[in-house]
Amino acid sequence: MSVSCTNSLKKIVLITGANKGLGFEIALKLSQKNFKVIMADKDKQFESKNKIICRSGNEDVYDYFLDLSSFESVRCFTKKLLEKESYVDVLVNNAGIFCMKQRKTADCLDGVMQVNHLGAVHYYNTKLCNMIASKGFAEKLQKNNIMSNCVHPRMMNTTLLTKSHKGRGDFCSNLEESAAKFIVKSVTRDAAQCVNAVAFLAYSDKVKNVSGRYFCDYQVHREPRVLEDKQFCDAIWKESEKLVGLQ
Repeated sequence: MSVSCTNSLKKIVLITGANKGLGFEIALKLSQKNFKVIMADKDKQFESKNKIICRSGNEDVYDYFLDLSSFESVRCFTKKLLEKESYVDVLVNNAGIFCMKQRKTADCLDGVMQVNHLGAVHYYNTKLCNMIASKGFAEKLQKNNIMSNCVHPRMMNTTLLTKSHKGRGDFCSNLEESAAKFIVKSVTRDAAQCVNAVAFLAYSDKVKNVSGRYFCDYQVHREPRVLEDKQFCDAIWKESEKLVGLQ
């Protein structure tokens, strides 16, 4: 999550993966806080945007097509957004996938890595890469008064995990899906708890000057020890730059 400070009365928030699940709830929460909300998702569904407008009373809600598994889509989205907006106050990098099987994107990269990290190794490794990137952005953008933090919203009952088993159609797949749904329901929190933990970083004055930190339950938490290894983090950053074509 990155935040820049402006004098605008209505802040602009861009949320990836905003049409359902946690992303939708974050978009709803921030629209209720009078943000101008930009929903970016590969499934462009007008009903999601309309639901938020209806429930929040805030008509400043817009949806864009963005497929993070395609760098071409990212470039196209960026171009369209810059035609409408000159800046974004808050970026919520929410979009993510969880897949048991490896799959390649059109850019010949691992699908989970590209969607979870490079467009935005497998799920848990991509989350570590997200933390490294967030800390790197905090260091590199400090002079521009742009804050970057990571937040763990805890586990919310969405289709992220259970959808990873669909599509095979065999008995094992159905059994795995049923087991996953049972486990997820047992350990997840409700939407309001998860959403508030993320939205807190977008609007709370308590954290407006905090950057490069890892949050959980509204508090700064200790980062994984591997993030103290500057050489390792720099290597991940440089490799990420190379993979997205920024070197």
